[in-house]
Amino acid sequence: MANTAAVEPSRRSTRVKRPAPKAIESDDEPAPAKKPAAKKAKAPPAAKKAAKKAKKAPAPPVALPKQSALVRILSHEHELLREVASYCAYRDVVALSLVDRGATALLTEVDDIWKTFLSECDAWEGYKKISADQREMTERAYGVRRVCAALSSGHCAECGHGAAWFDTLTCARTCLRCWRCLDSGDHGTEGAAPSQLCSYSYAKERYIITDKDLKGVAVLKVDDETKAHGLMMTKMSVVLVADALKAAVAKHGSEDTLEAKRAIRKATAQLKHDAKLVEYTTSLKAWQAQPVGTKSMDDYPKYPKSPSSSGKWNFLARNQRCWDMLKVCDKYGLWEGVPPPALKPTKRAKVYVVTDSDAAAAEKAFAKHGTFAGCWSNIFECVHDMEKSGSVLVVDKKCDLKLMEPACDKEKVSATARDCGYTVGSTSQINTLSLNTTIKVVGTPNGSIVSNNVALWVSARDVFVDLEGLRVRVDPDGGEDWSPCVVFGGGHVRAVDCVFESGPRTRGFTVLAHAPVHLLRCTVANYGSVSRAGAALHFSDIPEEPTVRIKENNIVTDCVHLGLGGYFIANEPDDDDDEGQAKLAAIRKKIERENAVLAHTDDPDYNGFMEHMYGDY
Repeated sequence: MANTAAVEPSRRSTRVKRPAPKAIESDDEPAPAKKPAAKKAKAPPAAKKAAKKAKKAPAPPVALPKQSALVRILSHEHELLREVASYCAYRDVVALSLVDRGATALLTEVDDIWKTFLSECDAWEGYKKISADQREMTERAYGVRRVCAALSSGHCAECGHGAAWFDTLTCARTCLRCWRCLDSGDHGTEGAAPSQLCSYSYAKERYIITDKDLKGVAVLKVDDETKAHGLMMTKMSVVLVADALKAAVAKHGSEDTLEAKRAIRKATAQLKHDAKLVEYTTSLKAWQAQPVGTKSMDDYPKYPKSPSSSGKWNFLARNQRCWDMLKVCDKYGLWEGVPPPALKPTKRAKVYVVTDSDAAAAEKAFAKHGTFAGCWSNIFECVHDMEKSGSVLVVDKKCDLKLMEPACDKEKVSATARDCGYTVGSTSQINTLSLNTTIKVVGTPNGSIVSNNVALWVSARDVFVDLEGLRVRVDPDGGEDWSPCVVFGGGHVRAVDCVFESGPRTRGFTVLAHAPVHLLRCTVANYGSVSRAGAALHFSDIPEEPTVRIKENNIVTDCVHLGLGGYFIANEPDDDDDEGQAKLAAIRKKIERENAVLAHTDDPDYNGFMEHMYGDY
């Protein structure tokens, strides 16, 4: 049999340590596990040290992983990159981030590329109306690429509802409710909302930071003669509370550490004040002990100044909710004339549905538009009950305003035109839905809005109304009823895949476009007779882009038989204005080239046409 006994290890020696002999392996018993011997680390040679230092050199500015060969080539020639980018649309360049990680980093290095996309993202050219110093401040703090993303966004960065206001300090879309920071407390010191403002000096004192800590932060220079901020001076520097708090956390480590340091500072100031108060008391007693006639008020001791209170007011944040600051909000970075290409509410936006279906079915059908808020049967009451601007209104039933207006609850008539005094010509508009809030209205195949007066009226200047797939029709009572289908008299209106119709008894126009409006793939039809009806579209001035954009629409009216082109301009240039007439001709060619201008009858009835146009001749 094989020897299964293991050989004993050699005895220790004080001279040389020898390794123990290996155990004799056996078929019946496995050999003991081998213990790894510890090796002493050796110093690397000089060549290896140099190689190690070279590996720690900073990486190139463009990340190489998952990078295409084209991007690697373009990374060596920025001028070539600029030329290539000039042939791309903004959405194509942004989509590169989904395919190539290094592409967006490379484009960010060449900031001039993103400036070429500003005009594409700024659909209404409102960004140009912002003061040059605020544009420069925003682009320097956030970069032009971030500005493009903000202009393309159609929702509030804080609440997710549709928003048309642009905040240069945050470089993001915002709604008035979020910008007003209603949760900042009675003194404006609570919270750190994204839009919450504070003065530069307040930020340094409250968060124990210096100018060095605020380097790179967006700082807005304000010159407000109205002093809407609530302070004594007219000129001041304004920063965001969130940016100041972020700088404080970066310096102190955490908010808890900041609060501890603030408490220590407060206690130290109180101890110093107490010592000065003891000194004041002693001096006062000494002054009072002086003989009468030798006292001088010049020697009267001054009471020590009390330490600053920890509950110091943030007047800017407190006054953001006030109407006086909203009237001059552009001085504080908030601009209402920079609407997005379209409202794009997120899933957090509330959805209000006008339907005859039950709530469960409606919630399931329209969950894609946002958070379901409920169902209504009366559209006037639904618009009144909306809690927040920028919400989504889904019209999933025929809304006859002639029937719904009288049936509306007397305490929910804010969306009616009952007390607005709207008139068109000599016709009072009663059964009219007044949309004077930023809103997105979505129509379904079952939904429509009909009336005998103007169906939709938009008049507020600071709203954005986005209509998608909505069918609107007006059937006037006849006679001298001049009711059009819709009136866009204020704000900005975008209509896509909508239908606006005027019935056969119409006397006048279908759409009064007296405000900035974009119509895309819509049908604007006037089915009135040529002797009574006007054109399909009515403009107050020459419709020029980007204020008015009319593309891929069907314009239907018998006025084309009269050579009117389907539209009417109230303030046309004089006949002797050659430049104005040339512009008018170019606009007409553009509208006829980009839209289908059609007649709804092949053989119009001209009876009464001369009397309608010229009266009793």
